[in-house]
Amino acid sequence: MKHKRSILLYVMAGAVLSALFLVFSSAIQKIIIQAPLGPKGFIISTLFGLASGALLGLYIYRVKQARALAEQANESKRAFLANVSHELRTPLNGIVGIVELLKASSASAKQESYLKVIERSAKRLEHLIHNMLDVSNLDSGEIFFVNRKFNLCHLIDTLLDRVAADIQERKLSLYRDIQFTSQMQLIGDSTKVEQLLQNLLENAIKFTEEGTISLIVRELPGEAGQKRVEFQVRDTGIGVEPQLQKEIFSLFAQAENSYRRRYKGAGLGLTICQRLVQYMGGEIRLESTPGQGSNFIVLLPFQIAETSSIGHA
Repeated sequence: MKHKRSILLYVMAGAVLSALFLVFSSAIQKIIIQAPLGPKGFIISTLFGLASGALLGLYIYRVKQARALAEQANESKRAFLANVSHELRTPLNGIVGIVELLKASSASAKQESYLKVIERSAKRLEHLIHNMLDVSNLDSGEIFFVNRKFNLCHLIDTLLDRVAADIQERKLSLYRDIQFTSQMQLIGDSTKVEQLLQNLLENAIKFTEEGTISLIVRELPGEAGQKRVEFQVRDTGIGVEPQLQKEIFSLFAQAENSYRRRYKGAGLGLTICQRLVQYMGGEIRLESTPGQGSNFIVLLPFQIAETSSIGHA
């Protein structure tokens, strides 16, 4: 009943507005050119205006209804992602805890190798769960940034140690070129910066079967009290076709479905990278040649930390 009443209101409003517009138009016509429409012409014009106004009102209602349904669907999707992520986290924490206990026991060399495989797989799953939660939070605008003092060089060292096992497992080489003052302290959300770089590195590792993964960091001049940092994550992998490069940051997107089946990716990482960069006031772009590799370039602004400066956002 409420649905029908809403349609009727929009139709009536559109019809009345169109009729008023035609009456006003006929009055203007009479004043300017001294040629009224006449009774028959006025009736026909009014009926035409009522009909077109009714259609306009119905169209506006349909557009509003479609927008409301789309927003409701997006909210349901976000709630589903958040619920699934939280449900997966509980058993995963149990697996990680048991692995830690087994590592502390007197396990044989073969058993330790098995435990490392389980631990690495659990960490990958945990990272995927974090990505699912972040997609949900970024879509709803409920993601928070905590800006505090951190050492960028220390962050990069920790990150590269974390992905070293994956690089060795795929028999790739790692090249690093850090052109940044090692003792300089920046102010920013180090957790988000680390997540951004980890997603880019994991993407490079996933799509590279042989060759080199490179991380290049350059310090660029900025305004007073600020520092811009350029990050480049290069690979010698499959590359991306030019017509597909604009879509590479889309949610659940990979270059082609055949790549998704072959490389087994959810397509979340690059979407999160782009949105994190936008939230941090930076830029991200892709340079890629099919069959030769890709280079993801990120430019982020930071405040330079004073010796006792710690801020929160």
